[in-house]
Amino acid sequence: MKNSWPEFGDDNQTKGLVFLIFLVLWLASRCYNIYPMLNNADMGPRLSGADSYFHLRHANYVLENYPHIKRMDDMSAYPYLEPGLNQGFFDLFVATLSKLSFGLLTPMTILLWNSPLLSAAAAMLLGGWLWKQGGAWLCTLFFALFLAYPGPLSQVAAYGNGDHHAFELLLAAILILVFDRSFSPQSGPKESALTAFVLFIFYLSWPGAALHLFFLGCCFFLVAFQDRKDSARSRALIINTATFALTLLALLGLTHVAAPSYVIWWRSELIFAAGGTALLFGYPPLVLLSDRLPRRGRPILALSLVGAISFLVSLSPAASDAAASFFGTRSEAISEQSRVTLQLVLHWYGLNLIALLAGPLLLARQGLLRRYLVPVSYGVGLSFFWLWTRDFYYYTPLPVAALTAYCLWRLPWKKVTPIAIGFLTLVPLIPLNIPQQPWHLLFNVEASILHTEGLDQTAQWLKTFKANQGKDETYGMLCPWDLGSTLAAISDTPVSHSQTHSERLAKLFYNPNIDDVYDQLVHYGDDAGRVTNFRFVLIPSVNMEQKFGTELKLAGYSAGLVYSKLPPVNYGNSQLEVYDKNENFYKTFLGRLFDRNATESGHFRLVFQSPKKVIRAIHFLENMQQFDFRAIPVSDQELAAMSDALRYKNQIIETSRGKLVNPSVSPEVKLFEIVPGALLKGKVEPHQPVEAFLGVKSPYQDEIHSVSWKTYADSDGAFSLRVPYSTGGPLYDIPGTVQTNQTYLVRAGSMEGQATVTEEQVQSEGSVEVVFKARQ
Repeated sequence: MKNSWPEFGDDNQTKGLVFLIFLVLWLASRCYNIYPMLNNADMGPRLSGADSYFHLRHANYVLENYPHIKRMDDMSAYPYLEPGLNQGFFDLFVATLSKLSFGLLTPMTILLWNSPLLSAAAAMLLGGWLWKQGGAWLCTLFFALFLAYPGPLSQVAAYGNGDHHAFELLLAAILILVFDRSFSPQSGPKESALTAFVLFIFYLSWPGAALHLFFLGCCFFLVAFQDRKDSARSRALIINTATFALTLLALLGLTHVAAPSYVIWWRSELIFAAGGTALLFGYPPLVLLSDRLPRRGRPILALSLVGAISFLVSLSPAASDAAASFFGTRSEAISEQSRVTLQLVLHWYGLNLIALLAGPLLLARQGLLRRYLVPVSYGVGLSFFWLWTRDFYYYTPLPVAALTAYCLWRLPWKKVTPIAIGFLTLVPLIPLNIPQQPWHLLFNVEASILHTEGLDQTAQWLKTFKANQGKDETYGMLCPWDLGSTLAAISDTPVSHSQTHSERLAKLFYNPNIDDVYDQLVHYGDDAGRVTNFRFVLIPSVNMEQKFGTELKLAGYSAGLVYSKLPPVNYGNSQLEVYDKNENFYKTFLGRLFDRNATESGHFRLVFQSPKKVIRAIHFLENMQQFDFRAIPVSDQELAAMSDALRYKNQIIETSRGKLVNPSVSPEVKLFEIVPGALLKGKVEPHQPVEAFLGVKSPYQDEIHSVSWKTYADSDGAFSLRVPYSTGGPLYDIPGTVQTNQTYLVRAGSMEGQATVTEEQVQSEGSVEVVFKARQ
């Protein structure tokens, strides 16, 4: 054993035990906290994350129409059709596994376990390769560090996260190892063809696969300038590269001819075709030219080629824009993309990230960098690509753990070595603020589970409505932010503007002109003749609070416009500044609907609110220097225990859910219906204000709240006031539906009248005459 490390068994039983221990610990850490939350006794198993439900819907479609793939998504982009989130192979993969199990494994079951199992398989592939290269200790250190510092994989690879990222991770591990083998002297064209096939599966699975084509190209480029012992090695390199390019082009051509509708991202097809063509025709001259140049001339040639390629790209506006987009930083508007800071890097990896620099230097010093060119180029390249672009961060834990393990493995074995390694791997277990714990933290679990109890209760109401009232209708609903795919799957109702953070969606929710929002929802853009048939607006309090800051920016609001400073809050011997939403917020479409129950709007009415309650409050973070707006799911027992704390205003309240200011109880979800509205009409004094009132009650609340509408009579004393509710009972014969009083009370000065409105009048803009008499 190198550096006098203790002997470690190398038999198959020892290998199996090491891999089994890693797998058990990895699955346990991925399911910690999240397993009991996803297996709800009343709701059954749930998935976490919005993309999981996108893949669930599409995998079920493939299973029912095997092997056809749903190219255009009509459920999470209502009223439009738009391409899916990926090329579709992942959904075919899930449906195929279900078919091969003869129905024992449903797409739901596969997606529940997909991420932890596939990410573990990727790690075990790389661990096995490290064992073969350096021995048992190198593999074991890698497993220990990968477990201790999973970074963003603590969320991406969690139980119940059924999206495509773990599938990409496994494909990337296979691609790197197969590609690395294709450069070994004993390899032939078949390894290059296999590399092209794996890359092609990547291409069919994910539109971002051009990232891997780019890194493959970088490795080909670097290998071209290496020393080769004889011309036979150069010929083999040219033949293997040509085999790779021809295989890739043949697979692209076959797909284009046999299944042209399969590829929805035509730019991806164009990029792959261009990359394969460049390798086929440009690589042989590059290799031959490099062979004829002395070592000192090769860097000059390499830089000249990079400059020439950059110049040619700059000549094409489309190519230069694509390159700028590819290599540029990603927008903060998309929730998957993180703002990279030193604090975040330390939080995810501790000091391990130093190995990204130290590892290649150590390999170069030992003369091994050429041998491990492919995995090092991929690993370091992906990591720095993430740091620069703020994207693809879920790839980074593997190379970080591998390079750190290599650096530690090269240390001489001394008494201090096991202590240092043990401390490094155990640091995440110590309750410090810097490193990330190796499991999915409870706070992150709650944020990732979008399919909550309140959302499920509302979805069941929507399903019943479709079965009873709207089974022959086509209609959609508006809901905030990243809930579209989830709601489309659990409610069977198409959802709009909701796959990722949407600037258009933010501008709708923060629009202070509620009639303008109605007009935008009813018609396609500027085409007033095309009706969209939006039927519902669903608002969950959790998303409304947690996305507050991001949506403000997208809507073009400054924070100071919609919230104001409260009196300082006392905490210990210090006073802390706190801000809360002001009247400008409650004038926006979002505030008026959720907090004011659509008061003074004749087109929106509350039809259902979930019995599940949450605590809405200003939440101070642990450092007490920052706060955010939080809607916190609580059990009935927790709610009862916090009842006394709810009475305190503008004070920091210590609770089991953190330090809260101004907590209040709220339904988790409110559902509003969009209606034409009935018209209350009558005659009063000219220019007199006219106000209508109606008592509205949810079966899940104790009090009746009064909703009001106001208008002014014209110069002749005539008025027309639009109202959205029918009177005298539940709006629909569905359990949990909002109920109304028997009549509207209408007041104008000293006069008072009543009006009864039917549902038919609400849906057809029918007129109801109000007869007034003097108020008693």
